[in-house]
Amino acid sequence: DDVLEHYVQMLGHSVRIRTNESDLVGRADVTINHPHGFVPRDISRSHSTTQPILSAKAYREKRAQIDAGWSDYIAHVLTQKVALFVGLSGRDSSILDLLHRISKRWKADGRRPGGYWILTPSDYDKYGPQIAEENVIPLRFEIDEIPMFIFDVCRRAVEGTAYRS
Repeated sequence: DDVLEHYVQMLGHSVRIRTNESDLVGRADVTINHPHGFVPRDISRSHSTTQPILSAKAYREKRAQIDAGWSDYIAHVLTQKVALFVGLSGRDSSILDLLHRISKRWKADGRRPGGYWILTPSDYDKYGPQIAEENVIPLRFEIDEIPMFIFDVCRRAVEGTAYRS
């Protein structure tokens, strides 16, 4: 889970990991949100006592708390930034519902896109069209291509150059 954190730190940037919806304090160059929990590479430096979501029951418990802060925070961030969705299949109705609400704001502001969503080919075929309806561009990648794409996006962001596919 923290490979991206490690890479961004190697580039000389400060990183903040957010695993709790009420954790709004702190400044960093990059904030990485983990609403479904976090499994650190080095367990001794865990950022939180939040347990990762590894079962249907744990996911249901987390979904029951969806309006406990995460949705408001994510909505705020998505109106200010362009998102890169990583590690989501496209079938999570809670994030799609949130994007649906926010996409109305993006359309009113004439903003396109609101983000990019990395999907494997099978998830792209299943969920790409509904993601695109919410002003988020689905990107189709084979699973082994995803890490290099993310690292290239990070590198280009540091250099201040645009990414061209």
